[in-house]
Amino acid sequence: LFTHALEVTERNVLAHDILGRYYLERKQFSDAEKQFRAALAINPEYPQGVNSLAQSLLMQEKLAEAESALMIGLAKHPNDVDFLFTLGRTLNGQSRYAEAAKRFEEALTHASGNSAILTAHATALGRLGRYYDAIAEYERALKIDPRNALAHVNLAGAFLAVDDLDKARQHASEAFRLDPSLKFAQEIIDQTRPSP
Repeated sequence: LFTHALEVTERNVLAHDILGRYYLERKQFSDAEKQFRAALAINPEYPQGVNSLAQSLLMQEKLAEAESALMIGLAKHPNDVDFLFTLGRTLNGQSRYAEAAKRFEEALTHASGNSAILTAHATALGRLGRYYDAIAEYERALKIDPRNALAHVNLAGAFLAVDDLDKARQHASEAFRLDPSLKFAQEIIDQTRPSP
């Protein structure tokens, strides 16, 4: 439908954007990137297009390009939660955990009840060795969304880091129940299984 819309109309930002999102969902990241770039060529002021482009770049591990696009977007929209969240994820991908944590904290000032941002913030804190702070953030995320498998498995990892094997096993088991594709959850379950 949207490819047809692009064939019959010129300069259709919405069709490029929706087609890009379609490709993102199907993990066709380079095709998504092309669509978002086309949307931004038509309307460079389209904030969602900037964030979507950055997400497609992030998924392709084009981290410097993603960061650059997001910084331009943040210059125009400094409180945009999506920009701040995606920039934090990009900085995490570059092992710049302190900077990532700062961006997640900025996003949380505008979206304190966002489980995904809390989980990402906790992950950055854990990478900085701040395990107890990470545990508190993961627990906040799980109060909002108890089915957040990523928060459960990462919380399990944080508990493992502070030698609380029972809680590590409990959260790893819940993560694996929610999402059996999380291999790290199974690894923690195996690692924390009591000896016979």
